Amino acid sequence: MTQLHTGTHVLGGALRHVLGSHIWQAGAHKSIQGARLDITHYDNLTEEEIRKVEEEANKIIMENINIDIQNMERSEAESKYGFIIYQGGASPGRTIRIIKIGDYDVEACGGTHVKSTKEIGSIKILKTHKIQDGVVRIEFVTGNLIKNIETKKDTLAKQITSELGAKSISEAPASAKALFSEWKTLRKLNKQLFYFVKTNNTEAIRKMREIYDSTKTKIADHDTVRISDPNEAIKKVSEMLKVQDEHIINALKRFRREISAFKEEIEKKLE
Repeated sequence: MTQLHTGTHVLGGALRHVLGSHIWQAGAHKSIQGARLDITHYDNLTEEEIRKVEEEANKIIMENINIDIQNMERSEAESKYGFIIYQGGASPGRTIRIIKIGDYDVEACGGTHVKSTKEIGSIKILKTHKIQDGVVRIEFVTGNLIKNIETKKDTLAKQITSELGAKSISEAPASAKALFSEWKTLRKLNKQLFYFVKTNNTEAIRKMREIYDSTKTKIADHDTVRISDPNEAIKKVSEMLKVQDEHIINALKRFRREISAFKEEIEKKLE
């Protein structure tokens, strides 16, 4: 938790450096799963902005800056640092505890902290999104939590690769695209055949057989574009299937089951 707590301060400093001095902390929360930081900003962050903020935050961490903690008279702290010290909310009492991280961040804070920025390990932004007009939420993790996420990603990559019968995770997006395309095609054929069989339209059924046979050839000859970054490959599969990462495997299993069922029904209708 100390990594996350100090990491929140470092991330705030990095955000102001990259996006501008208008950035103000609108809320924060830490848990054993990670942390979130709400900031005042006019729009959600772009991928390039996220990359720059992460780079700046991790640069601060690698500078190994000592965390300066001191109790100060409120009037003295306000005079020296300004009202930016209240980003984390108002602190009661005449004496307040000031946390200062070099020239990057200074706040009144009663939380527990690491001794230097390097003890944070690193910062990884997981997601950003607008929660209301003028407020953006940033979800992130630090240090050991990043290692846990990477381990889970590695496991998921292996599961996806196995479920799709791909050689590696880099081929997974193309394999998932082929699987989804096959599912849509067979579902459509099955519905059309149901109508033609019901109306005893033999000519249409004959054409459906030709389409079904040609479809099998097209599906086998699917796109083989590879994506080298495993995280990007997982993201592409998730977007293609329109599910969150934790539901990818169940979605793939469902598509495979339904494809088998569609084939069985189609072949019965074509007998």
